[in-house]
Amino acid sequence: MTSLNNSHRVFGWKDLLEEWNTTLQIPPQVRKVEESLHAATNPNSTNITRLSKFLTYMNYEQEAIAWFLYECISVRWVHGSVPVNYIRSLVDEIENLDGYFPSFPGSPQGQTIREFVEANLTADELYQVQMMPPLVPNDNFVTPNRPVRSDYSYAQRPLQRSVSQAQAYSPEVPRVRRTLSQQFEELSAPKPRKQAIQVRFIRSMNSKNGSDDDVLSITQVSNDSYNINYNDKEAKLKSKTVAVPRAAVISFLSMTLRMLSVDEEPFETIQFTLPCMPTILVSPENLTSQTRDLIYDSIEATMNYWPVCA
Repeated sequence: MTSLNNSHRVFGWKDLLEEWNTTLQIPPQVRKVEESLHAATNPNSTNITRLSKFLTYMNYEQEAIAWFLYECISVRWVHGSVPVNYIRSLVDEIENLDGYFPSFPGSPQGQTIREFVEANLTADELYQVQMMPPLVPNDNFVTPNRPVRSDYSYAQRPLQRSVSQAQAYSPEVPRVRRTLSQQFEELSAPKPRKQAIQVRFIRSMNSKNGSDDDVLSITQVSNDSYNINYNDKEAKLKSKTVAVPRAAVISFLSMTLRMLSVDEEPFETIQFTLPCMPTILVSPENLTSQTRDLIYDSIEATMNYWPVCA
């Protein structure tokens, strides 16, 4: 087995996993990760690969991280143990836990990443992982002194109520009986997924530790509402701006790319990944006004007709 410690980045994991799902022939890149993971989870192994090496090899791509999270949890079915420290870090790397896994053999169908993790970890393991709760819309309260709000907040755990309180305040909901086959079809039906727009700021293509890369991602919430995530790996700080209109997204990108031209310690290259478009690498010195305009036009085209992943 070749160790990942001396390996470089591999790009295009979404295509690699989809090809594996179609042909059922495991790619050598996937086999390499699986062998390294099995060695890392073997208590008698001396060839331990750090998680940062896995993430660097997978170029910190969201599809690869989601698949690798599945593999880490699936290790218990083979070896009887779960590397909780890996899972905790991987969950923190995933930008949308309420999204779905990419296509690969064994990919959970009809389950979000959050649902899969919650269904396959014990209560103690979930406590150690400490996932952030899902984002839910805030209630729209209208009062003379308070305007309508449309932003999002993290869901709170439901308050515990007594049986008598639940009976007193919970309206009766008619039950809908469904056959087992109907329930199975609902769970198995593929749900549409939208790939995020991602901008990766790479400090060094030859860096041994890819965790230094900053990552900016843009996801669509509704027709003219977008979430912006920025993960500053060096500062170990994540920020999230929710429900941003299209014009503000383009303005934010414009300021971000123009700031790169005055950076005294510039990134080596910037990677742009847009749905249904080839991934490109651009050096900071080539981010001319013409190049930036092309990037804005491509992003606006994605916003007009955001592709749905199969």
